[in-house]
Amino acid sequence: TWVVGPLFGAASAALFWGIARRVEPRPAIALGAALLFAFAPFVVFLSGSHMNHVPVLTFLLLAIYGLVRQTADENAHPWWAGLCGASLGIAATIRPLDAVAFALPAGLWMLWRTIQRPSRATELVAAGVTIALPIAGMLWYNAQTTGNPLLFPYEVLWGKAHGLGFHRAPW
Repeated sequence: TWVVGPLFGAASAALFWGIARRVEPRPAIALGAALLFAFAPFVVFLSGSHMNHVPVLTFLLLAIYGLVRQTADENAHPWWAGLCGASLGIAATIRPLDAVAFALPAGLWMLWRTIQRPSRATELVAAGVTIALPIAGMLWYNAQTTGNPLLFPYEVLWGKAHGLGFHRAPW
């Protein structure tokens, strides 16, 4: 289990570089930003921990990568929107509020693009379906383990003080 954090940290750095290469026209600046991200003390510290922040960061960056690829090309395949949605859905199964903070602006952006050009509706549908699948799995799992789809097992284990948002440390 010790390697999970470093592997997700490395994947996050690679995804950050992939995003930076597409949004920054100067390759040296994009590489410098990616190296700064990869070796930032907080990223390194979290990547060495067992906390769930780094896997969520990886999936959020994967969602941003899919969104950048989808919006950069007028003829992009809807698969990129599906990747964005699935990644946000997976992030929601780990840290729901973090995923909501990213999914709302991304969804509004996709909706705005679809309103401007209705032929983009397949992108919006792809993102909607793929975000719903992991969330549906999480809700099913919660219902099977706790009896309530909106009650997370860690909340049952640690109590109501450890619901979504800020809470007491479990130790």
